[in-house]
Amino acid sequence: WDGNTEWDSNPTLAANQAVEQADRVIGQGPDTVGPTLYLPQRDPYNPGGRGWGNQPEPEDVRIWTLGYDVSGIERVDLKYREVGEQDWNSTPMTASPMPAPKTDPKPTYRGEEYGAELAGLHDVAIEYCVEAQDMLGNISQTDVQQVYIE
Repeated sequence: WDGNTEWDSNPTLAANQAVEQADRVIGQGPDTVGPTLYLPQRDPYNPGGRGWGNQPEPEDVRIWTLGYDVSGIERVDLKYREVGEQDWNSTPMTASPMPAPKTDPKPTYRGEEYGAELAGLHDVAIEYCVEAQDMLGNISQTDVQQVYIE
């Protein structure tokens, strides 16, 4: 960021140059790598607790991430369980449209936002992660995170 009033385009320019080089390598062999996933985020960050200004936060929590795969994404699932449990629950995450980029040049590739809501959980600590599969069957999973829902 160089202080311009418009969003600085240098990160997009650098990313476009990097993926141009990556495309040359990727094009030389089969895709054996699962989708790229950002570390999942949650909203609200402190579900059921107190937020900014000591205001109560909603109890239901939305988990979201950004994902991309050169071969396309077949599915993205939120996996969660109560801390200490063995079995994972799974719910599909849906893609949401992202705002149009404001940079010039435009990004060569853009991930999509995927999200799912966990409703009705109270006074419980949960573990969660995101698992995604590309169109070729390659699977990726994020690290497991924890949150206490008051």
